[in-house]
Amino acid sequence: MSVKSYVDKITGNILWEVRVTASKSNKKVRLDRGKEGIASEDEAKKIEKKLKKDLRDELSTRSYNGVLWKKVTDEFIEAMHTGKGLDTQLQDSSIEDYCSLIKVYTSQWNKLPITQISRIDVKRTMDQMEQKGLSSHRRRKLKSIINSIFEWSIFMEKIPANIVSPALGVKTGKKEEKKPDILTLTEIQKLLDMAQYYKHEWYPIWATALLSGMRSGELYALKWNSINFENKIISVTESYDKRNQKFKSTKGGYWRDVPINTALEGLLKELRKQTTHTGFVLPRMRDWDKGEQARILRSFCVEIGIKSIKFHALRACFATQLLRDKVAPVVVMKICGWKELKTMQRYVRLAGIEIDGATDGLKFLSTQEATERILDLYKKDSVGTVWENASTVGCA
Repeated sequence: MSVKSYVDKITGNILWEVRVTASKSNKKVRLDRGKEGIASEDEAKKIEKKLKKDLRDELSTRSYNGVLWKKVTDEFIEAMHTGKGLDTQLQDSSIEDYCSLIKVYTSQWNKLPITQISRIDVKRTMDQMEQKGLSSHRRRKLKSIINSIFEWSIFMEKIPANIVSPALGVKTGKKEEKKPDILTLTEIQKLLDMAQYYKHEWYPIWATALLSGMRSGELYALKWNSINFENKIISVTESYDKRNQKFKSTKGGYWRDVPINTALEGLLKELRKQTTHTGFVLPRMRDWDKGEQARILRSFCVEIGIKSIKFHALRACFATQLLRDKVAPVVVMKICGWKELKTMQRYVRLAGIEIDGATDGLKFLSTQEATERILDLYKKDSVGTVWENASTVGCA
């Protein structure tokens, strides 16, 4: 019996002891735990229950010690493609990015049992990434994928449920948010005016991007059957994945409608004369096929003397201009296809609508009073002495 009583030889009192054993079916691993000197049978049964659980966990951990990190990650990568054991089906571009992170930054763990990977191992990897100049965003993404691998492994019963991801609690540095380069309204107008003047072949693509807020892949995939001139709507249903050279759903995984304004309508009607036979709205460019749309745009921006921006920044220009024109953020979110408010907030800040007019109510002085007081400050120093050469004040 695992719980039994005995008489203490010194005091003569009745005490209880617990003895618990556990083994694998092949008998190669056998564990034995016990405790003596327990005052009551009830307490002994509670201890027995806890010891049994501890033994099961330890036995389970030992049985998984031989499962190597590489084996688990190889199976996880396969699961990302099939969706097995995952809540959502990942986009191909995300899968490719995660695979790269796993293979490049965790390969040193390949021969380690997954249960032996420690927080120190994860921290060392994060430090190495930082030393190489990789962003905190990149490090956070790796941390997230490590956590996902452990969660998936537990769900698929590849490791015991009591195993905790070693990435939990590891610091990846402060979140960096760089203010992206976007064009002002004047710069946008100059970009389009100069592109049209020089008959730049990318003009219709840049103009459509700035008038619709669509991503490069969505513009590339845009077909004439998605244009509704009667209702003045573009149905954005597809995107082009250049890495895998195939058409797929949009980045958000759902369709959306984009309104066609007068300027965009005129542009589309001109394009219809040129590209109807292709089925696609926008012209096919060799550089676009090769994914060099950012290089082309940057080069032209430099040539005409405006801020050099990435192609994706045209989408940001579209969003911020709508916000500055007092279009409600929720409407901009819907048009651009953003699900999360935190993404939208970035563009709200870029547009400056949170602070627009915030200081207009601070009318402490009339214009005349303000002028007289400022002039008075220029004439006198802190102790009221008149400056000898007032003309030098204006130069200070």
